[in-house]
Amino acid sequence: MKPQAEWWAISVWEPWASALVDGLKPLENRHWHNAPALQAIARRLPGQRLVIHASKSNYDMRGFRFIRMKTGRSYPRHECALGALIGVVTVSDFVEWHHSDWYEDGAQALVVRDGVRFDHPITFTGRQGFMKLGPDTVPEVEAQLRAKGVAV
Repeated sequence: MKPQAEWWAISVWEPWASALVDGLKPLENRHWHNAPALQAIARRLPGQRLVIHASKSNYDMRGFRFIRMKTGRSYPRHECALGALIGVVTVSDFVEWHHSDWYEDGAQALVVRDGVRFDHPITFTGRQGFMKLGPDTVPEVEAQLRAKGVAV
């Protein structure tokens, strides 16, 4: 793994965010064809960890049903930590197409692996696109990873 020079986060609706950090969802779909700045960040991420932020205001019932059908796992809204950093994944690739059932036609996708869920979600205000984590948040993220035995 490359040294983590800077920490980036992405906001994802639940229950998709939980499926990512629990290693069930192998990619995150995005429609960034007209967003070259976001694509540029995404292309720098392979080999890096990406922090997953669970959106505070959006919960996707279609996602709940899809995840339950594909994996047998349920993430009811009341069990999700909304408006918080909930874990990390390692980005393997940024692609225009993927063979996975989790791929959404017409999207670009961050292919991910090695999800790690935090024991204690970190309250955080998210936004669309990528968010660079500041010096007030990075130590909390790294402490949670170390507590799981993950080298940082």
